[in-house]
Amino acid sequence: WIEPIDTLQTLYDNWYDTSFSYNVGDINLDYSIDILDIIELVNGILNDSISGIAFYLSDINGDDILNIQDLIALVSLILSSNN
Repeated sequence: WIEPIDTLQTLYDNWYDTSFSYNVGDINLDYSIDILDIIELVNGILNDSISGIAFYLSDINGDDILNIQDLIALVSLILSSNN
């Protein structure tokens, strides 16, 4: 017997990971990871206002918590892509 909620969560997770074309870090959904995404993340962390797809794209380290670690990872991601 498979728990229905577990099955639904797995299906949802698989769909969520593959059904949109934005990269993790592209918080403002403009197909570019840049300073505007940093601003969105900082505002979201301070105001606890990020949800849905933006939350998924903001959680750079994948721990389901938005905090300074995600901000550092986002800055690192931007700096490494500009080299």
